[in-house]
Amino acid sequence: MVFWGGTRQVFDLEKNNIREAGGVALAGGLAKNTSVRVVNLLSQQQPPGDAVCVAFVELFDTNVTLLKVRTPPTPRSPHPLCVDGGQAADA
Repeated sequence: MVFWGGTRQVFDLEKNNIREAGGVALAGGLAKNTSVRVVNLLSQQQPPGDAVCVAFVELFDTNVTLLKVRTPPTPRSPHPLCVDGGQAADA
C-alpha cells in the first residue's frame, strides 16, 4: 500500500488469491471510498469472474475518486474492466 498525506491511495492486492466472493465484497467496500485511487488485482490464481467485473463496473456509479483497477486478463468476459489484457482499466 502507498500512502500520501495520510491516506491510502494505492491498494495493492497483487498475489492475494482473491476469489469471486472476495472480489465482489472488495468492490462493494470501495463503492463509497474517497481516498483509494488505484487498486491492483494482478497475479491472482483465478481471473475475475463476471460477478467481480460487474461489481467493479457498478462501483464507478458511486466512487468518483478511483482512477484505475488493474486486473488479470480475462478474454472471455464481455465487461470492459476485465478484457484489457491485464493493463490498467481507466474509469
